[in-house]
Amino acid sequence: RLQEAKAELAETLLSSARETTERAERFASSEVARFSSQLSEVVDALHSQVGAHSRHLSEATERWRGELKDVKRNADAADGIARESMDACSRRLSSLAEGAIRMRHDIGEVSREAKDAR
Repeated sequence: RLQEAKAELAETLLSSARETTERAERFASSEVARFSSQLSEVVDALHSQVGAHSRHLSEATERWRGELKDVKRNADAADGIARESMDACSRRLSSLAEGAIRMRHDIGEVSREAKDAR
């Protein structure tokens, strides 16, 4: 009778161990599937965000390139205007200097004529 009880107990323990193992495997499989699904969602979200950031970066880079071309064009235009202004100013100063020299000469002649007339 003790042998039967032992055998029955061993069978019960073995059956319980199998059930527990099966439940643990089902739980583990379920958790792995859940985790895999969550991980997949996170990866998809990150992929989407990286794509959006990449698009924004490309758009910003294109805008910056355009703005840089505008800045360069404006700087070149300003440089040209400054050079033209400097050239015009230089010509005007030369003209004024020549006029001043002629005026001094004319004043000198008028002064001599005035002395001679006395």
